[in-house]
Amino acid sequence: MPKITANYFSNNLLMAIAIKGKRIVQALLIVEWFREMVTEHTQFEPPLQKLNIIQGVSQYPMWVKCVTLAWHTLKAALGSVEAG
Repeated sequence: MPKITANYFSNNLLMAIAIKGKRIVQALLIVEWFREMVTEHTQFEPPLQKLNIIQGVSQYPMWVKCVTLAWHTLKAALGSVEAG
């Protein structure tokens, strides 16, 4: 499996684990924290520290677009559920 595909897959898996069982407001907050992590080099504290392994993509702008795509999709989906 190419490295970019492996990173994308692991990102989606970690996202699913991070938001499982969370309320919509909490999940949306995690989405924002993730965006900050990959663009502003912040880090997650426990229990979400596993997401920090993806922080390395912040050095590669095109990879940032790839790993944040799923998070943007999640944010849009949760936003429509919350509004509806």
